[in-house]
Amino acid sequence: MIQMLGQVTNLIMPKFIARKPKIKHGTYNKYGFAITLHQYCICPRCNHILNAGPNYQPDYCSKCGQHVNCSDVPWEEEVQLGYVRKEERCE
Repeated sequence: MIQMLGQVTNLIMPKFIARKPKIKHGTYNKYGFAITLHQYCICPRCNHILNAGPNYQPDYCSKCGQHVNCSDVPWEEEVQLGYVRKEERCE
């Protein structure tokens, strides 16, 4: 029921009204061997990953055109969690 209400809200709310992006955390292999935790933003309308960071915040989603407001997002530094073992690397 709640999920359906969220979908209806997405359809009713016009794209030109600015909405806050969803904030997610994930890991990736920086330089191919350093496991790094980073923060990324997702469009509240289409769940597309926004090209946003502390130095650049887009005004609109590049996929659906939703107006996003990243001004209140608390940006966090990337955190190095460890290293990938030599056996697990893709060379």
